[in-house]
Amino acid sequence: TVTRNRLCVALDVYYGTIVNSIIISNDFSNYTNRNIDGILYRNSCTEPAIPGAYDGGGNIMADPLFADYTGYNFRLQAGSPCVDTGTNMDWMTGARDVDGNFRIWITNVDMGAYECGFAITNYVATNGAAVWPYLTWGDAATNIQDAVDAQQAGGLTLVREGYYMYGGRPAVGQSVTNRVLIDKAVTVRATGAILDTVIFGNSDPGPNAVRCVQVGAGAMLSGFGLVQGATGTNGWGLDSFGGGAIIGLYGTISNCEIAANQSYYEGGGVYCMANGTLASSYLHDNYSYDGGGVWVNAGGMVTNSQVEGNTASWLGGGVYLSEGGSVVACSVSRNNAPYGGGLYFASGGLADRCHVFDNDASIGGGGAGFINAGMLRNSVVDYNTAANGGGIMFQN
Repeated sequence: TVTRNRLCVALDVYYGTIVNSIIISNDFSNYTNRNIDGILYRNSCTEPAIPGAYDGGGNIMADPLFADYTGYNFRLQAGSPCVDTGTNMDWMTGARDVDGNFRIWITNVDMGAYECGFAITNYVATNGAAVWPYLTWGDAATNIQDAVDAQQAGGLTLVREGYYMYGGRPAVGQSVTNRVLIDKAVTVRATGAILDTVIFGNSDPGPNAVRCVQVGAGAMLSGFGLVQGATGTNGWGLDSFGGGAIIGLYGTISNCEIAANQSYYEGGGVYCMANGTLASSYLHDNYSYDGGGVWVNAGGMVTNSQVEGNTASWLGGGVYLSEGGSVVACSVSRNNAPYGGGLYFASGGLADRCHVFDNDASIGGGGAGFINAGMLRNSVVDYNTAANGGGIMFQN
């Protein structure tokens, strides 16, 4: 998509080809020299029209119907003449557009930088026929990733009871596979009981590790068991965080049971990024270096959840709050770590309306450990143990 550019002196194009493009509303009013020798246009939308000598077929001169041209939103409306009118090329198989959606959505590629898909409800079942885009239970995908990949933003994927242990891929820039990667604003919801609809990772840390779920911006996962996930062991970074799940910016996981996962560094059960939300979930028997149950970054939130029986080998057996993360209306119990058996506050963070009990720290802060800053309010801290500060320990 090439638009709103201005030509001051010259346009020089020699022996090139322009395919599947939208070239419209550019300013040629002041050019003195425009050479387009040998240029060939195919399956493109242009203004003005393509001279006959340069028309390779399939071109149109029309309003592309951008979603919001004045607002710089150059996505296509559903009625755009550029939808499904491009020409397919070999490299497009599995390729994605600038939004991360599949490059070919209907039959042919769309003209321009964005593919114009549409939100749907699709289905996943272990006994489905796997007929894309999985619009009925009979045609359901047999793994969750295939159904998510067939979605556009705003869609809903419903998942029937079953054990889901196949499919998945890494997020862009990462190497660890996610059994389910929701990298667009899609809702994935289980239709049955939590322990009847389970997403399995691979609990072998290192190159064979598989995290259960990674939820991206605006996406939601609800109603699943997330078990036996793990991370890589190749140093500091997202590949080593969140054995059970990573919740990205403005992503949400709710009503899930997250158990028996491990990470190499942060967030054995969940690694919650800024403005991510973990709600109404049960985290237990997870393990990490810091934040055995969950690591919460600044702006992230854990709410109305039970964090029980998790382990960290260093800080925050249950919850690690980093520089402003929060845990609200939660039960934090029977977790253990050297520092901060239940909660660990690192340079900020808030715990509000929580019950913190029966946690253990081998060095300090059985219920909660603080370094530099943090706030614990409206909460009960009882029956915790530690070598120092059985209830609470403060450090500078």
